[in-house]
Amino acid sequence: MTDEVRKLTEEEEKQSIGNCYKDAWVFVREHMGDNPVLVHGSMTPPERVDVSHGSNALRNVLIDHAWVEIGDRLFDPANPGVDLTLDKFYGYFKVDKSRVKKYNFLEVLENSMESGHYGPWDD
Repeated sequence: MTDEVRKLTEEEEKQSIGNCYKDAWVFVREHMGDNPVLVHGSMTPPERVDVSHGSNALRNVLIDHAWVEIGDRLFDPANPGVDLTLDKFYGYFKVDKSRVKKYNFLEVLENSMESGHYGPWDD
């Protein structure tokens, strides 16, 4: 793995628009043997990075997002071009740590079954 952010291909961007919560939920399910942590949080994308929320106008605006953490690595299934360590992701995307909620696999199942959706969930 490398610490990089690359521009998404047109096909990757089409597939990822607005699906971060579902994509992260599916990733957790597919990697449950690796002890994944599903994260719901808020971040501010830098100007030179495309995000999966359907608009390139989301610059310097706090947006809600979902991603997965396994060990010290971050996986952003909605943005497959992101391959960073946690520290670099949190800094690069200006993650608001006060708005981060982390869920283990059982909590993911409980919250999704109780709410009937992939997130975000109100605790």
